[in-house]
Amino acid sequence: MTRIIWTNHALERNKERKITTSWVEKTVRDADSVANMEEGKIKSIKNFGKQTVSVVTAKTDSGENLILSAWIDPPNYGTTDYNKKSSGLKNFWVTLKNQIGL
Repeated sequence: MTRIIWTNHALERNKERKITTSWVEKTVRDADSVANMEEGKIKSIKNFGKQTVSVVTAKTDSGENLILSAWIDPPNYGTTDYNKKSSGLKNFWVTLKNQIGL
């Protein structure tokens, strides 16, 4: 099995986006679809029921999968990505809940 390596950027974004590392690694190892991108990057996509995970990787010189970025659609509740896709009223509600500690 090909080894997976995480960049610091990918680990940080993964935490911010509340995506499990197991879903990202499963996407890389058992993708529903794979597409070649510019500069040798590979985009892998896997459906997990109501959500879809997309992962961009690059092969290292030794053949390992270097995870550059990952995201989930629809975004997980309470994340920055979720807030960007939400309506103004929903953003207001989430902000209010966070401020009053709900």
